[in-house]
Amino acid sequence: VEIGYVDVEPTEAGRAWFKSPMKVYQWHREGMTIPDCCELLATNDRYPVQGFRCGPNAFGFQFHPEVTLEMK
Repeated sequence: VEIGYVDVEPTEAGRAWFKSPMKVYQWHREGMTIPDCCELLATNDRYPVQGFRCGPNAFGFQFHPEVTLEMK
C-alpha cells in the first residue's frame, strides 16, 4: 500500500516531463503493467509503473499529480 507522500523517479524517457525525482501523493494498493506500445515515464521500487504515456496525448499516473506538497 502507498498512502501519503512517496518518492518517484523519472525514467530516461520521463526526464523530458519530470526533471528530477519527485515526492508525490499516493493513495492506492494496486499496481499495473503497461502494454508494449506505452512508454514508462516514472517509477519507484514498490510500484514500478508510476507514470506512462501512450501516443502523443494520453498519459496515466499511479500518483495524484493534482496534489502538491504545498497543500499539506
